[in-house]
Order: sequence, then structure tokens, then C-alpha cells
Amino acid sequence: CGTPTVPQVEMPPRPSEVIKMTKDPHNRERRLEAVKDNISESSKILEHNKELLLGDFYQYLRSTDKSLSRQVRYLQNWRWLASHIDWKIDEPTKDRVEKLYNDYKEGKVTEKGRYELSPWQIYEAKKTIRQMYVHYMEDRGKLDDGEDLITFKMTPPSSKPSPKDVLKPEDVGKLLEYSNRSRDCLFMILMWSTASRSKEMLQMTWGDIHLTRHKGRRVAKVSVEREKTVDGEVKTVTHDVPVREGYAYIKERQRDDPLSDNPDALLFRPLNSTDPDDGLSYNGARGIVVRAVERVPDEEWNESRKTNLHNFR
Repeated sequence: CGTPTVPQVEMPPRPSEVIKMTKDPHNRERRLEAVKDNISESSKILEHNKELLLGDFYQYLRSTDKSLSRQVRYLQNWRWLASHIDWKIDEPTKDRVEKLYNDYKEGKVTEKGRYELSPWQIYEAKKTIRQMYVHYMEDRGKLDDGEDLITFKMTPPSSKPSPKDVLKPEDVGKLLEYSNRSRDCLFMILMWSTASRSKEMLQMTWGDIHLTRHKGRRVAKVSVEREKTVDGEVKTVTHDVPVREGYAYIKERQRDDPLSDNPDALLFRPLNSTDPDDGLSYNGARGIVVRAVERVPDEEWNESRKTNLHNFR
């Protein structure tokens, strides 16, 4: 991508929020059905547990106004947990629940080849287990006090990063300097400049990019959509974020992408893909940063910096 100017991030004034009604902006319904299918078709889950998860437990989640996102998360986590046990979920003991949690925490439950579990993933597993035994089973009269089964504490992980771990502008500048793909450069500079989540980045289209001028200077405005659930209904909040540092990278990617004139085409797709709906996967996005770090000479890179996608925010 050439040698860039080191990005200087300016915090823009809080944009006005445009809330628009949408039925399912992030394909939650499709993901929910996929998770249910995975549970139903799994050869590792007891039939009794399949019936419980897809039947009464799922109906309970819906009846308590859990968002689609939360329903997906609880069922997905229980898909992993149920695949790991040979006992009925609704016949728990303290030892069984404690071992199940410890096995999850030690990475023995999820599929091989996944990234190391983060503190927040482990915290979500705790919430999933509590949802089953403290809330659902008490509500259904199957347990008198689900807390008797819980041995772990529900302390959220600290969200305050260590200063030595945080990416600095010069770090991002190095990643951009040694990256050799316009798509990859654009992904990193927009994630850095807009503080977007990875899923928000992967759902951006060319229609979300607006090139303009402000006080005689070239500037891009990027529409970032974030999901909110209000009264059980999914909505999106659209922020128009000014991005001065990314203007040159956007222009370069426009020249390289044959679909840049299609406002509905996803901005980040696999290389050489001409399918406007062929979105880059999370692992593909993670690979962008991994490759960039590998290309930076050792003597120019601070190994203490964390380069997971969340750290770009």
C-alpha cells in the first residue's frame, strides 16, 4: 500500500443517531436456525438434551424477551457444552456442573483449531450455565435453588487494557506500510479510524463510503451500523463517522475493486471474488492482521502489542 502517513486519530463530535427499523440487519434469524440445525444434527448430543434445548429451553428464551443475538449465543454455547457431556442437562449435580465449566475454561469443549478462549468468552459460558440452572430450571420448577450448583464467581473481566498492550498510531502505520494489498490496508485503517467492531466492518458495503470535502480538505464519511434491541425489537443505529486518514486508502481500493461502483457490494470480500455478497469471514479478517504483523521486520515491531481485532478499537 506504499508508505503511509502515520494515522492520527481525531475523535469526531458525537454524530446524530439515525435509528431505522429493520427486521434482522445481521442475519440473526438465519444464524439462529443454523445453530438449531447444528444441535439437531449433532451425533455428540444426547437425544434427550436435543429435545430440551430445542424445545422447552428455547421457548423459555423466547418467552423472556431475549434478543435474537442472545438466543443465538445461549444455544451456540449449549451446543458445545452438550456435545461434551454424557448426562442429561436437567439432571445436574454440583460436581457435574463444576467439571463442565472447568473443561470449557481449559479449552476442552470447543472445536479444535479455534483461537484461545478470551476472558469474555469464558464469562459468556458462565452466563450460559447460569441461565440454564439458576433461571430456566428454577422457573420451570425443576430446581429449588440453582445457585447451589454454581461454584464460579460472576465477576466480569476487566475491560481496561494495559497501556503497553494498546496499539499506537505508529504501530498501525507499520502494519499499513508493510501490507501489500489495498483491501487489507483499507480494512485496518477503517477499523482503527472508526472504532468499529469486526462484524460491523465485515458488513460494510461500498454504499457506506462517501467521499467529500470539508473546509477544502478531502475527507471520507463512513456509515457504521450498530445493532440495538429496543422493547424486544431489533433496530440499527447509523453513525456517519468522518475519516480523514483513510481517504487515500479508499481511493486506492476503489481502483482495485471491480465492484466499487456497486453500492450494494460488500466492501471486504475474499481476494478476486466478484460476487457482491461474498463476504470475508471473521477468520479471513483476522488473517489480514496476522499477515501484516508477520511482514513487519522484528526490529521494527513491539512484541508487547496485542493485535486481536478488538484491540483496533
